[in-house]
Amino acid sequence: MNKIKFPIIKKKGKSFYPTENKCPICNTDRTTLNSEFFVINGGALKIIDKDHSIMSKDMEGFLSVGYHAGENSDEKDAHLNIVEYSQNGQFDIYFCSLECLQTFFNRIVEELRRKMEKK
Repeated sequence: MNKIKFPIIKKKGKSFYPTENKCPICNTDRTTLNSEFFVINGGALKIIDKDHSIMSKDMEGFLSVGYHAGENSDEKDAHLNIVEYSQNGQFDIYFCSLECLQTFFNRIVEELRRKMEKK
């Protein structure tokens, strides 16, 4: 399985991940027109009027997870950026299977745990 380095989408990069046509977890071909795939997508839209919103270069999307230790805790806060400042406020993360999508989320949790233990 492939190693993932967070954040996976950075400010000057493309707003989709991975940039090649392979699943970032198992490396199999994933998004040919006739194949099925799974996607995490997110971001923000600029409101034009009460019925319309559009993508805009004025927006930057992000996705992160974190741990807040609390005021009376001896532990320290931890934070993990997954997507930083995606273009036009939108981002897509593609996977070939539900199992690979789950593995991706597991890796996010593992990395956050590692950051918490470092503190």
